[in-house]
Amino acid sequence: MLDIRGADATKVVLVIGIMTLHSFGEGSGVGVSFAGSKGFSQGLLVTLAIAVHNIPEGLAVSMMLASKGVSPQNAMLWSVITSLPQVMHYTSQSTCV
Repeated sequence: MLDIRGADATKVVLVIGIMTLHSFGEGSGVGVSFAGSKGFSQGLLVTLAIAVHNIPEGLAVSMMLASKGVSPQNAMLWSVITSLPQVMHYTSQSTCV
């Protein structure tokens, strides 16, 4: 899926890893926001803000991978994969709060 070697491979792993870890915090923010004093309206606002915020993040990951020779389909797939922890962490936060 990723045929990248050398220093480019290190950069790719670093960016994908950091963006994946970054998604945990975003998922936590969304999950906790629904438990705030304003409930659903606050949670919806935070969810929409993070959704808009994710557009340039996904583009950044995809463009970085495309510049290293990754196909557009695989670059898009990796962008989606880096955001999956948001959904997983949101689910765990919303059930704990």
